[in-house]
Amino acid sequence: MKINMRIFLLLKKITIRNGLLLRGCVFAHNVFQVTT
Repeated sequence: MKINMRIFLLLKKITIRNGLLLRGCVFAHNVFQVTT
């Protein structure tokens, strides 16, 4: 159970980081389209 919790937290951290990266990319893309 402890191992499962560790894996769950790791996955959660990875998905949050990926979500932030994706949001950043979309934001940068939108800004780039607006400025050009």
